[in-house]
Amino acid sequence: MDMKKHGLSIGINRIENVFFVTLKAIGTLTHEDYLVITPMLEGALSQVDQPKVSLFLDATELDG
Repeated sequence: MDMKKHGLSIGINRIENVFFVTLKAIGTLTHEDYLVITPMLEGALSQVDQPKVSLFLDATELDG
């Protein structure tokens, strides 16, 4: 059986009031993948007033 891996991984680091968010996308993402990641990001940043965010997206293993 040939199984295809897909999904998103997230990392969040904070230095004072600056957030560094890293996302790694793997395979062909589904609607369910987006439904999972959106509340995670919103929850991580919701408690900070006017956060500054730097985002790095690694899409080297993204298909489609």
